[in-house]
Amino acid sequence: MSVVVRRKMHKKTRAVAASVAVCMSAVVVAACGSSGGSSTDASVTPPPVKSAPCHGTPVVVGAITSLGGVKVQADVMGGVEAAAKAVNEECAAGRPVKLVTCNDNGDPSQAADCGRQIVSSGAIALVGASSIASGSFEPIVEGEGIPSIGNGATDITELAATTSFPFYNGLARIAARCAVHAAAGAKEVSIVVPESPAIQAQFPTMKEVCESFHVDVDRFVQVPLEATDLAQYASQAAESESIMILADSKEEGLLHELEAAGVTPENTVITAPTLEEDEVEEAGEKYDGLLMTSPTVPLSETSNKGVAEYLEQTSAAEVTSTGVEGMIAWRAMHVTAELIKKLPHPTSRSLIKATEAFSFAPPEAAPVNFTEPAFPEIPVFEQFRVFSRDFSTWVVKDGKIALAAQGFTDPSKPFKLELE
Repeated sequence: MSVVVRRKMHKKTRAVAASVAVCMSAVVVAACGSSGGSSTDASVTPPPVKSAPCHGTPVVVGAITSLGGVKVQADVMGGVEAAAKAVNEECAAGRPVKLVTCNDNGDPSQAADCGRQIVSSGAIALVGASSIASGSFEPIVEGEGIPSIGNGATDITELAATTSFPFYNGLARIAARCAVHAAAGAKEVSIVVPESPAIQAQFPTMKEVCESFHVDVDRFVQVPLEATDLAQYASQAAESESIMILADSKEEGLLHELEAAGVTPENTVITAPTLEEDEVEEAGEKYDGLLMTSPTVPLSETSNKGVAEYLEQTSAAEVTSTGVEGMIAWRAMHVTAELIKKLPHPTSRSLIKATEAFSFAPPEAAPVNFTEPAFPEIPVFEQFRVFSRDFSTWVVKDGKIALAAQGFTDPSKPFKLELE
């Protein structure tokens, strides 16, 4: 696939690329918005009964996500619950694990309640936490010295706190997207973001990251959260050589308006969020040529040992919603169990020390190393918790998701996109 030059009314000819990212860091936490439910939903998942059960005092861990509101993350909770079930059946932690779960419905007030419930439960870790309201519960949990392992890194606490151990930091995902723009031949980019002071504060960081990959940020197009007519924002973004959209709740509308303006994956380079297989299939061949970046391989790669294990365990646990973020949360539970098994007397403090010295390379996702910064060459990353740099690149072909580059890619090294 190549960048096609199209003539504009203002006599400027430019290739247009669109990049749509998920809510991936504090820079876009407001992208998802929030919508509260009537109450906070907390529950406890006890260890399953086995014929040969684990012995010892159960270790309590917690999980918080949004099962209601604007951005429902059922696959995240499902991934943690399926992994906890498997961990107990295999006694993978060397003792029983009691999982305390809480649904914050994407509401900051309920999220704070969830944080307090996790603390009062005696949990020694928060596992796979992912929510649009993480800015309310993460400071409470981490403020009590409880580590957050495999979190979604959507809040400044997760990005900076020494008790935070995100596997795939959102800033690293921005680096991946900038690298894909560069590999596609783009020299400048428009970044479409939700209109928010919190996001505006991150503009310098985003510019510096892209510039590290020789891609200049031409402009930021800010979209009000309540906006429904997205034509003007798509039009503004299309003035640049390429486009990065950092608002997953607006992605379909923006792609529709770009298509109306003549910008499609067939005649431009478009990178998008990690859309699920059913979303892509529903669109038919409309998204053919669409590029995506992810820290994991697609779930369609069922020959991958990690993907196969994730799907097998979620099926066994009767989890009905699966996805990439759910697979990351699932891995977080397994990693936490592996760390707990090494500890004679598991506590939050001993778990933090064990995590700080830990690294792993799962078959389904990029390697993670908690012992050193992932991007020492990018100064702005020094203040953030970034422990993984590699990524997987996907492309839509014939209405299906396929790999656009084999293996996991280091964004600082030249790589070729397989788009034909």
